Amino acid sequence: MTKKQENRIIATVGTVLFMGLVVLLLWLIRLNAEKSEKQDYVEVVFEDIETPEPEIPKVRPEPALSKTVDPGQASPSQSQPNDQPSENSAEQVVSEQEQLLAIQQAKADSIAEANRQAKKKAEDLIGGFTFTDTPDNGTAANQTNPNGKGSAHKGEGADGENKWSLAGRGLVGNLPKPKDTFNQAGKVVVQISVDASGKVTEATVIGGDISDKATMQLAIDAAMKAKFTSDKSIKQVGTITYTFKFN
Repeated sequence: MTKKQENRIIATVGTVLFMGLVVLLLWLIRLNAEKSEKQDYVEVVFEDIETPEPEIPKVRPEPALSKTVDPGQASPSQSQPNDQPSENSAEQVVSEQEQLLAIQQAKADSIAEANRQAKKKAEDLIGGFTFTDTPDNGTAANQTNPNGKGSAHKGEGADGENKWSLAGRGLVGNLPKPKDTFNQAGKVVVQISVDASGKVTEATVIGGDISDKATMQLAIDAAMKAKFTSDKSIKQVGTITYTFKFN
């Protein structure tokens, strides 16, 4: 065997040993990885847990009280207990009907009282502003309210074609009239605020069929001069309606 052949054999054996070592190393690495995976893996098993139903306590019926009846004491009066339940039932029905009627009546009274309070507040807010078919020229006021003209009970009155409305008060003296320097005919409704002494503190046009500002200002100026009877109200709202006509 030549030297060249020996070197070839040695190289071949070395290559085989190297490859074997590589394979062995790879196998060890894989084995180690599998062990690591097994250690990290945690198996969780979910099981259905049945919730026990609560036990309902059983109520033992009480024994019926037995009463010994002497056969010799039996009499026709034993039939009375049979009639007693029917009488009690009739009385109970009548009592329930009376209670129902009482509840319905209480509700009706409550609704009527609420409506009355709402109506009173509305009248106080707008000063009881109403128009009557027959104008009051102040004669009725002098009989019912000696301190002012118009109906103090109704809180309204008229002076010719001019009307005023202020709940619970009367007009002191005559209703001031606007100047004759108006530019448009028609009606102007002025809302007034009156203090406790009867003095008009504010006046604003809230209605009517006149669009001329100068004429509306004449109505405001006249309304500010009006004087009413005193009252406990700190501030009360009413109206004065002026009618403007050309001669």
